[in-house]
Amino acid sequence: MKAQKVYIDKTKTQLFTDNLVAGIGWGIGTIIGAALLFGVLGFIVSRVQTIPLVGEVIYNIILEVQRLQGS
Repeated sequence: MKAQKVYIDKTKTQLFTDNLVAGIGWGIGTIIGAALLFGVLGFIVSRVQTIPLVGEVIYNIILEVQRLQGS
């Protein structure tokens, strides 16, 4: 297999800008994906009442949040 040279018609500033925008987009996408994933998992766990420990912990968290919102 023969190696080929690739020539890029972009300046260093353009490469930096392109990579910066791509990195910011990747980071934002990762944060949004993680938030959705944890949101769905949190919703599922909050609906699970058959697991005594998890259900009790979630119930206590909900009570504490409601208490803090009321004051």
